[in-house]
Amino acid sequence: MINPTDDVSFYYLRDFVSVRSSYNVTISYTRISDDVVAFGASFCASHDSFNKKLGRKIARGRMENNPHFVSSPKGNRHHTHNTIVDFLKDGYVMYVPNSFRRK
Repeated sequence: MINPTDDVSFYYLRDFVSVRSSYNVTISYTRISDDVVAFGASFCASHDSFNKKLGRKIARGRMENNPHFVSSPKGNRHHTHNTIVDFLKDGYVMYVPNSFRRK
């Protein structure tokens, strides 16, 4: 369980998987050391209404209660975002929709 003492950051991604399937992704993350970030994510399918507040709540809850970790050097926010998205797309997280994952 993560109890973030540093600031928690949020990142939003609109990912077009195909013509009929797209997701609004909310990612919550916090740096737990100079080289490691803990994160959680929530997904909103194109047929659902995106709710920023709910997405943040779900993503942060997952980060705090069932975090995933990636290595990312401090000071490069875009690298951190890309590393988290790659981790999600590579299928390492069980709650990621199958159509969001890389084939």
